[in-house]
Amino acid sequence: MLDKQIISLDAVTITAGGGTQNGTGLDMGADVEEVNWELIGPLGGTVTSLDWKIEDSPDNSTWTACSKLMRVAAAVANVQAYMTIMSAQRYKRAVIVSVGASLTGAFSSGPVPGGEYTRY
Repeated sequence: MLDKQIISLDAVTITAGGGTQNGTGLDMGADVEEVNWELIGPLGGTVTSLDWKIEDSPDNSTWTACSKLMRVAAAVANVQAYMTIMSAQRYKRAVIVSVGASLTGAFSSGPVPGGEYTRY
C-alpha cells in the first residue's frame, strides 16, 4: 500500500516554452535503494506532452537516468503520478520534459513512504 504523502520535496517549474527542466538533488542517504516517487502539481497552457523521469547521482553533480521516461499527461489540469525506482546512489532528482505552448506548472516531486522492506 502506498501512503501518498511526499516526505521530501524536489520542486520543478515548467518554463513557458517547454523543454527539459531538472529538479534539485535530494540526499536520500546511503542505505535507500528502492523508492516510491510521486509527482504532483497543476499544469496549464496548451500541452502536447509531459514526460517525467528520475535521475540519480553519487555526488549531486553527475546525473544518470535511473528510470524510464514516463508519459504523465497530454492535457490535464492536475498531474499526479507515481513510480518505483531502484537505485543505490545517494542523490535523486526529478526531470520533466514538456512540449506545448504557453505552459505553466510548478510541480512537487519526491519520495513517499510505502513499499515493503525485505532486508531483515
